[in-house]
Amino acid sequence: MGLALVMAVNSGCGKDDKISTSELLTSHPWTFVKAMSTSTDTTVQQGVALINAFMTNVEVTFNVDGTYTLTSPLINDPETGTWELSSDEKLLTIKSDGDSDADVNRITRISDAELVLEEDDTTDDGTPYTITLTFKKSS
Repeated sequence: MGLALVMAVNSGCGKDDKISTSELLTSHPWTFVKAMSTSTDTTVQQGVALINAFMTNVEVTFNVDGTYTLTSPLINDPETGTWELSSDEKLLTIKSDGDSDADVNRITRISDAELVLEEDDTTDDGTPYTITLTFKKSS
C-alpha cells in the first residue's frame, strides 16, 4: 500500500500538519514484512511461521471507500473486503467478503514507510498473547 507520510509546514504559524491515519493507510499499497508473537506456545509459534510463509509477497491496498484488496502470488483471485477505523484512528477493523467475523487490530505504528498492527488472542488453555504484523510501503 503506497503510503505517504507528509509533514507539511504551515508557513503562517510554523506548525506541522500531520496526515491522518486514514490518509496514510490509503495513500499506497502495503507489502507484508513479518509476523511475530509474544507467545512461547508451540502451536502459536507454528501458526506464526505459517503466516510468515503464506504472507510472503502479499500486498494489501486500503481504498478510500472503505474497501480493501489483498493480492498474493499464492492465490489466483484477490481477497476483498471492508475496513474501518475507530473514531480515534487507533483500531483497524478488517472484514473479508463472505466472512462473518471481523478482525480488530491496534495500529501501533503508521508512517509513510511502515504499518504495524497488533491483535490479541488466547491459546487453547486461555493464555493471552499478541500477534504483531509488520508491513512496508510497496515499491
